Amino acid sequence: MRRSLLPLTLVTALACEALGQSSDAAPTVADAPAPSPPIAALRAPELTRPAPTDALQIDLGCFGGTDDVLPRRMASPSGYGRGGVAPMASPPATPAPTSPPPGLGAGTIASRGPAIGGASTGAGAAPVADAASAPAEATAVASKTAAAAPRSEKPTETKEVREQEEGRRWPTPTPSVAQRLPDYDWGGVVHMSNDDASSLASAQRLLWALEHGAALQTSQIRPHELLNFYSFDAPTPSPGAMFGVSASASQRGADTLQLALSVQAAAPARAPMDLTVLVDRSGSMSAEGRMDYTRRALQKMQGQLQRGDRFDLVLFDDAVCTPVKNFVVGRDDPARVDEVLRRMQPRGSTDLDLGLREAYKVATSHASLPGRAGRVMVFTDAILNTGEVDPATVSEIGHALDARDLRLTGVGVGSDFRDDVLDQLTEKGKGAYVFLGSERVVDRMFGAGFAGLVQTVAEDVRFSLDLPDSLGMKRFYGEESSSDPTLVKEVNVEAGTHQVFFQDLAVQAGLLRPSDEVAFTMSWRDPVDGASHRQVHRFTVGAALASDPHDVHKAAALMAWSDVLLEASMGAAPCGEPLARFQTAWGQAGDDAELATAAGHLARWCGAPQRTPPPPVEVARGTTRVKIDSDVLVDAADVRCPGFSRSWTLGASDRMLEAAVPGGACEVTLHGNVPMTAAVQLSPVGTEVRCVVRGGRMACT
Repeated sequence: MRRSLLPLTLVTALACEALGQSSDAAPTVADAPAPSPPIAALRAPELTRPAPTDALQIDLGCFGGTDDVLPRRMASPSGYGRGGVAPMASPPATPAPTSPPPGLGAGTIASRGPAIGGASTGAGAAPVADAASAPAEATAVASKTAAAAPRSEKPTETKEVREQEEGRRWPTPTPSVAQRLPDYDWGGVVHMSNDDASSLASAQRLLWALEHGAALQTSQIRPHELLNFYSFDAPTPSPGAMFGVSASASQRGADTLQLALSVQAAAPARAPMDLTVLVDRSGSMSAEGRMDYTRRALQKMQGQLQRGDRFDLVLFDDAVCTPVKNFVVGRDDPARVDEVLRRMQPRGSTDLDLGLREAYKVATSHASLPGRAGRVMVFTDAILNTGEVDPATVSEIGHALDARDLRLTGVGVGSDFRDDVLDQLTEKGKGAYVFLGSERVVDRMFGAGFAGLVQTVAEDVRFSLDLPDSLGMKRFYGEESSSDPTLVKEVNVEAGTHQVFFQDLAVQAGLLRPSDEVAFTMSWRDPVDGASHRQVHRFTVGAALASDPHDVHKAAALMAWSDVLLEASMGAAPCGEPLARFQTAWGQAGDDAELATAAGHLARWCGAPQRTPPPPVEVARGTTRVKIDSDVLVDAADVRCPGFSRSWTLGASDRMLEAAVPGGACEVTLHGNVPMTAAVQLSPVGTEVRCVVRGGRMACT
């Protein structure tokens, strides 16, 4: 059997598990050369990169006891102890004074907490809050953010420009007036986004609700994140390529081609990292074991950090404190961090805005050392009840972090964490967020899945689909799509993550040919040196139709499944047409453990769904053209296929035959001095055949 079936209980328990599957799809026509110059992110990190020399600071006063601030400095600039790997290449630069992030000036928050760049509020300080200042602060933040210029601008790349660069032009068919369907942009370039492939929280929370019988929230059912969450046949990138891509297609009726593009990101060796972790320790973190999950995640994460990584820990409730700063893996004693994690306990109310500002200050206070990646990770239930409580304003720190090239990861803890807060925060910071709902998920995400949370391999990524004139975008199942690239946001891509771009393409009647070419383009910026890169995967319609259609059928099943759940969440009867579509697509996908588990979750509304064979669909017959090249006069011809037979009488100048055939293993017979027959494989979407007759021999290709 092509796919192994894992126990269904294991599939449901791992809220971020990707089931291992082989990638045995038929090859497609592809063009993915190694970019030039080489992609820096794919090179192993150099061991001579400068390492932090800032003193370790441990502040146990953050936990209400006597202050115990114990800075420890390195004995020598080159020392990590035995096995040290990061000698100083040059004296450390003095950190520049940290300025407030754009739109978050110190003057907007001075009345209720320490400004960015100001002193931290320790455990002994009185909580401060001035709710009356919030409207004015929100106005100031919004106006300053709107005025901020983007970090970079890229020229809009039109189809005509691309074709001119690549020395090609698509042929322009001229269908009859009856064939023209003006509702679609035939042969256009469509820009697409599925959001960050590491944003799995909505899918994880949906599964948690289904497994625990909780009410479904319509806002948390995001079909495109299901395509990021579940496993598909995404290929490993070839050497020198950032992405591996496979394309598969299936025709639906006379006017629709369903296309699935499975994309897998590379997973190169990780560069040294400066990681600032912000932890919510407010009173609400005592519910459902939220603090225990957070502590377990941080303990698990310590085993994933590499020699030379720097770790900071900032705690917040209605005050902020930094118990760990400048801990360097391989240099400092990990028992110091273990003691801090042991002491973390819930207390106080939740001022996430205050915590984010302090994390920004800490993360931007470090000297800028070359070849190191900056990351901020936030653990919270985001139940805002102190200080700034408007999610739109609180989330503006995401823009500020992105402007400083600090990547952002949000970790939602608790079944009722504020999805809207973390969604906006990570959206503005071009980051991802996940949900911790069990110890198994914690161990998975912060064990084997850790690189997918913290290692960005491509920044400002754009995906676009260049269609032939026989196809037009009918429906895109991702988050955003447009012919205008400025309307589709750029995303960041993390190491080893995968996503599927699934769409229904409209087909112009009689114009779908196996030789029609589609180009899928990925462009991005290197996170290390900022260089721009582009990778193009080209394939023909015929190659996509000949590939294993599992990804197409699985994507269609998941989209139908999400429609069932959406109707249930809105109080409608969910077991009608969407359920029928799910059962049909599930039947086409065959044995798939994840789809079987998804079907089980519908029993609460619809009984036990069953895989059903697809209803018979009359496939549109494309036009087959037979060109005759004969050294003798041919006065008649026959074409015979399964369920089809037709004969022609030819004149002296007739050298072309044309017919709509069902396809399959066919025979072409030409009548000259004697009848001559050749076998040929014809496609139902149309084929061009050349039959050559020389010296009594005949061949059709």
